[in-house]
Amino acid sequence: MQPHRIGVLSDTHDRLPDLVLTKLGFCDEFWHLGDVCDPSTLTSLLFLDNRPHRARKL
Repeated sequence: MQPHRIGVLSDTHDRLPDLVLTKLGFCDEFWHLGDVCDPSTLTSLLFLDNRPHRARKL
C-alpha cells in the first residue's frame, strides 16, 4: 500500500514561497488552515489543481 501524503499550510499571510509549492507537488492533496490576508495569494495553488483541495471561509 502506498502512503497518502497530505500537505498542510497554515497562516500564509500573503507569503507562499516557491519551496512550499515545490514540496506540495509531492503531496497527494493539500489543506490550507489558518489565515490568508489576500485571497489572491492562493492563486499559485491553482497550478496544483490535479490534487484534491478544499477552501472554506470560517
